[in-house]
Amino acid sequence: MAEYTPKPRIPEPVQTAFDALMASSWPSTDASFRARIDDTAERESQSKNPLRLNEFGLTSGMLSACVDPVAELRDRFFQLKGTFDTAIHPQLPKIQALQNIDRDIAEKQQESEQAQARITEKYESQSNYADAEKNFVKVKEEYEAMRRAEGQREAKDFPLWAYAVLMLGVGAAEWMVNYETFLNFTEIPLMAAGATILVALAVAVAAHYHGAMLKGHHHFFGDFVELAKRSRNVRVLVIVTTVLLFAFGGVGGARYLWVTSLASQMASVGSGALGGDVGVNINTGQVVTVSMVINLFVWFVGAAIAYAVHDENPNFTEKLRELKKAKKIFEPLRRKVDTEIFQLRSKLENEIKDLKNSAHAHEMEGKPLADLLAMVAEKTNKIESNADRLATRLIRTYRSALGDLAAVENPGLQFNKGGQLMDLEAFRQESVEFSFRNQLGEAA
Repeated sequence: MAEYTPKPRIPEPVQTAFDALMASSWPSTDASFRARIDDTAERESQSKNPLRLNEFGLTSGMLSACVDPVAELRDRFFQLKGTFDTAIHPQLPKIQALQNIDRDIAEKQQESEQAQARITEKYESQSNYADAEKNFVKVKEEYEAMRRAEGQREAKDFPLWAYAVLMLGVGAAEWMVNYETFLNFTEIPLMAAGATILVALAVAVAAHYHGAMLKGHHHFFGDFVELAKRSRNVRVLVIVTTVLLFAFGGVGGARYLWVTSLASQMASVGSGALGGDVGVNINTGQVVTVSMVINLFVWFVGAAIAYAVHDENPNFTEKLRELKKAKKIFEPLRRKVDTEIFQLRSKLENEIKDLKNSAHAHEMEGKPLADLLAMVAEKTNKIESNADRLATRLIRTYRSALGDLAAVENPGLQFNKGGQLMDLEAFRQESVEFSFRNQLGEAA
């Protein structure tokens, strides 16, 4: 069975031309040019006529001794490059196909970014979205400012429905404690229910205000609070406390009268049935005291709940709730934007995935060739730069040698540049930067 030989990724003529091109060297020193520069500069320094300078400020000697040798090295490299270009030319469609796919992928990615921007702009142009976004950003900034002022802590925001359930439990406890008292006292169920509800409301409301104000006492009664607001808060506290005391007084009075009446009835019944006095031992004070302690305990539990769930700074909690409300309005609108962007992005990602799969199919042939082109381009730029630097350096060496020789042997030497004569000193003051691309009229 014949052995399988993998198909080479780079054709042999291309590889051979590439190796020859990359192996080309460049002079590491200027020593090989120095003798020719010295001979030519000495000959020109003895000229009795003005030396003609071209538009770049070069004499014919500089061109022959400095530019032409470097141009020969440069041309030799470009001959090798021409051989490489000829060898790789049939392979260019493979490279172009790979580059086209890379370009298409980049265009798809740019198209995706532009489409996302258009979707966002479309929604931002709608007043409801713009207003919701503006309000959300504003409230969020305000909340973050308050959060920093509060030492980076989060505001306490106990769910209102859960708090209402807990306070309803406090009211229910008051009902269970006091309903029997009012029923036995009034003997009218509706009146007893109404009185019990009023007491339960008074206890629950008082517990709420007492717990909340105790937790946020600095906010309600601090020195920084305006006198009018502080006075109003004091009045609210006094009114709530007075209502609570009246409620407890009503409960205690009803309990006392009921227990007294009950004790009297039991004493009367006991005396008539047995024909003599029967001792009935009902401690009215004790019964009333126990009842009031239970009522106070219910109030205390309610106040403790209010203390636990409220924040030290009620404004902080209000700002958090305002932020949640703004977020609740803005997020559904933003979700529409994100959904459209996600759908668009998914579509473009699938298209890019197909392009990448196609690129992978071309990569085995096109990528190595494209890498060779990139390395040749880098080498070419380096040769261009080296040639310009070497020619400039040789020209400066030549000018220095010419100036030194002329100063000793021919100080009256003149130079003609475009019909204008200059002496030796003016010539030596000029600076020269040589470029083959400018000299040969090539694109920079």
